[in-house]
Amino acid sequence: MELGCYWYRKGAEKGYPTAQYYYGLCLYQGKGVAADPVAGIDWIHRAAIGGYAGAMVVVGVAYHGGIGGLALDRYAAYNWFRRAAEAGDPEGQSFAGQCLLHGDGVEADLLEARLWLLKAALRLEPAACYELGKLSDTAVDGDAGWAEALAWYRLAAEHGHAGAQRRIGVHYQHGAGVPKDPAEAVRWLYRAALQADAEARLRLGQQLLEGEGVPKDERSGFGWIEAAAHQGHAFAVYELARCYSFGLGCPLDPASERKHLLEAARRGLPEAQYTLGCHLRREGSMRSLHLAAYWLRKAAEQGFPPAQERLREMRRKGELEGGSKADPDGPDERSA
Repeated sequence: MELGCYWYRKGAEKGYPTAQYYYGLCLYQGKGVAADPVAGIDWIHRAAIGGYAGAMVVVGVAYHGGIGGLALDRYAAYNWFRRAAEAGDPEGQSFAGQCLLHGDGVEADLLEARLWLLKAALRLEPAACYELGKLSDTAVDGDAGWAEALAWYRLAAEHGHAGAQRRIGVHYQHGAGVPKDPAEAVRWLYRAALQADAEARLRLGQQLLEGEGVPKDERSGFGWIEAAAHQGHAFAVYELARCYSFGLGCPLDPASERKHLLEAARRGLPEAQYTLGCHLRREGSMRSLHLAAYWLRKAAEQGFPPAQERLREMRRKGELEGGSKADPDGPDERSA
């Protein structure tokens, strides 16, 4: 590796864009040379200016994330992706399409986004196939839309795209465009979960807890849900609270249940806000009723019907009188 890096440097210093690109990667990744991300991006930037399409993509990614010494600049990122796309690079086409799709650094343009994504997908670029699948998934064509979505997802999944693998699993969970098949759902969710897809880990854990499509294994189910929660998945945090509440794959632990309910509620999950509010209401003290109203209102403001009904019930019973207004800063850790 050191010898290869040496020759890349020689070529880079002579102005060859390909050599500049690979020498920049060596520096950025610390392969064959001491890691220096800023110098690495600088060499890759030179390669991009020299017309090397792969370098244009990397420079776009660097601008998009504000890494390698480049200031975050989504407009510059899109322009580099666009240059790579026009040079025929499928990854550049995919990134340009995604920017146009989401209005990221450029005004959203669904038609042009589809064109770039399709060009990339026809060259089997996984992210482009996945995005086209999502577009078909949200169409109003019912089974026809689902069938098209699954076709794109399978292309992406076969090339290792975790999101596509998870979405195929979800289609099998619900029987959307395919016969409902919990075992096939588990197979796809497991593939995505191994790639650290948090939603797939949560769903796999839930199926293991219930024994859907796989032998019931509460301990393993808890482990997958815990892994998703550690990645910051709000509903997984809420599910951990449920596990601690009922002893699913773990010991009964009311303190851990409350801790995870509070965390999920603070992350904005209405189910957790509602459940926490109900728990606090049962405690009966004026302070607890005040906090119950606070969390129930948080859930109700998101259109969560059970919370709206519970607040109406509290109002009928006079439980919202005297200190019913929510604290705009929210209760602290000790108060719940």
